Amino acid sequence: MTKLLLPDYSRVVLTGETDPIQRHYQPVVRYFMNRRLTMALALIGDRRFRRLLDAGYGGGVFLPELARHADALHGVDIHPHEADVARMAQAEGLRVELRRASVTSTGYPDGYFDAIVCVSVLEFVDDLAGAMGELHRVAAPGATVVLAFPGENVLTTLGYRLARTPDPRRVHRANYRTILAEAGRRFALRRLLRFPSFVPSRLALFFAVELTRPGS
Repeated sequence: MTKLLLPDYSRVVLTGETDPIQRHYQPVVRYFMNRRLTMALALIGDRRFRRLLDAGYGGGVFLPELARHADALHGVDIHPHEADVARMAQAEGLRVELRRASVTSTGYPDGYFDAIVCVSVLEFVDDLAGAMGELHRVAAPGATVVLAFPGENVLTTLGYRLARTPDPRRVHRANYRTILAEAGRRFALRRLLRFPSFVPSRLALFFAVELTRPGS
């Protein structure tokens, strides 16, 4: 597994009921939680981008890694704790611009980013089409877009229960099928990873996809 750089646990910020940031540090559970991030990193590879957006940054657990891949790192989220996360990022030595905004309305100009990363966010969004349209709008032609989201089956439901996270049937608004379908209407698919890799999609715990915004 790709080695993952996380913020110091003493600095992490819990931003809400569905924020699983503390579970990235807990024995056993952290393997599965961090697997989502390493899958996204595998799709990014060793590339570095001019401007990268963490769409739905949560408590900022992925910011240290994403900062390695961006000249300018930005993040949007709807929670009101951007100042707390910004202090954590500063203590970690990171330069990042955070703003309180939705993935359906980021406030950035058209074509502003040459990379967008969105991990464990889209399944919570009421307006999935609006979110995908906004990501498409702020992505530059040819931009790399990495999305990661859970599967939906008896194994994922059991996993959420064992991790003591909110029941996905109560908090998730979209599943992997609808996310993939909506993404396909806006972006071109480059690569799809699933975990575990040896199971069919209907039994996968998590997915990560690399997309590109068509155009030149």
